Amino acid sequence: MKEGQALAQLFSAFLAQVAEARMNADQYSAEISKQYLKDDILRHFSVPRLDIENLTVDMKFAIGTFDPETNKLSVIVEAEALRELNPAAISSFTFTTKMRNYTWVEGRPEDDGGFKLIETT
Repeated sequence: MKEGQALAQLFSAFLAQVAEARMNADQYSAEISKQYLKDDILRHFSVPRLDIENLTVDMKFAIGTFDPETNKLSVIVEAEALRELNPAAISSFTFTTKMRNYTWVEGRPEDDGGFKLIETT
């Protein structure tokens, strides 16, 4: 059986991948917005953009190890490794997160080169 992954690292990696996917989608929207601008008909339409308001993840796992000194928990999430375990040893964890949108706006020059990041709705 594979050694477990740190739970914090697993969640961090997952959320980083979601952020990267959102960035890729935004880059694609930026590219097609240029095509919309050049087209006499499309320029009157809104540019398609993916907007994720809430994200829910249901993850099955088994506890690999727990270090009480550091309070670190490692989990096993690989499907093949989970199939080898007694079903009673497998847990499920669901978390929901709200995706927030931020944008850069012009600010004072002394604030980060004249721009600041604000949350948008």
